Amino acid sequence: MNHPIFILGSHKSGTTLLRNLLNGAPGLFVAPLETHFFQLTGFWVDYALRRSYPQSLSFEQVCEMLIRHVRRNNEVASRTSDSIMVGRWDVMAFEAYLMEHARAPYEKHDWRGFFDAYIEALHVGLHAKPMEASRFLEKSVENAEYAVLLQKLYPDAKFLHIVRNPYATLVSLRRHMSLAGYPVLGAALASLQNSYYL
Repeated sequence: MNHPIFILGSHKSGTTLLRNLLNGAPGLFVAPLETHFFQLTGFWVDYALRRSYPQSLSFEQVCEMLIRHVRRNNEVASRTSDSIMVGRWDVMAFEAYLMEHARAPYEKHDWRGFFDAYIEALHVGLHAKPMEASRFLEKSVENAEYAVLLQKLYPDAKFLHIVRNPYATLVSLRRHMSLAGYPVLGAALASLQNSYYL
């Protein structure tokens, strides 16, 4: 896959809106969820609201995490998932494609090949067939930390970085997070600082 598009930006900055506006563009597959590729494959993520520490994971462990992520988005409409996708995924088709096509690149540390296989598996899980589009669009909040690596993997990639007024972002994030109780503002502020700094 060539010329992918990566959307960068913090929570509640408008990245989902932009992703949805670009959905349906000719020749472009828009991944309809945040893939969290780096977090779910064991990379260190410093973004406070999705922080994870580096892990050395087997292929089976990574696949289990990716499958759990898709299954969660298929089963539960929550404040952190895209509720319109509930019930639309064929998780077994996603899993079968991932297990068949992603093992070789993962074991060779071919991150581009593995990322491509993951995106292709998402398409198969939604549409029951491989992608016809030659490009994909993906957005995850932690992508800003790995923009340099993404550019090395995809030298022809395009990056769209959304920056919203920090105060408006914080107010929106506070409302969003308050569904689970009053948020710890320190983590929200640290996440925004991480995104804006990068």
